[in-house]
Amino acid sequence: MKVVTKDSFRLPYLGREKYIELVRSGVTYDKKTGTFSIKDADNIDRIKLILSEILNDDIAFAQKCFMCQTRFTCTVCEFSNICGTRDIPLYCICKPCYNKPDFVERYFTRLKSSRLR
Repeated sequence: MKVVTKDSFRLPYLGREKYIELVRSGVTYDKKTGTFSIKDADNIDRIKLILSEILNDDIAFAQKCFMCQTRFTCTVCEFSNICGTRDIPLYCICKPCYNKPDFVERYFTRLKSSRLR
């Protein structure tokens, strides 16, 4: 299984057709860095399928913890079986942050500071 982040990932040479297919699905390419990123998660299942074909492997998207910015996959999350956004590369909350006693207070502090940006 390959783990891909939504912010920046590299791919082998795609060819014109696969490149166009990815771009139409919501993936962008940065010529300066030579990396791809997911800008629109509306077609995330299609993006996963295309990336699986390109990389010849299953794809999992790395989530980023909203609190500590740690990256993790849905496979390690205890809520993955009931999550409505499973495998959509968004901000989630990792288990260590979720289990801290002051989680709620820290969450609202972080939420408030993220809105100010």
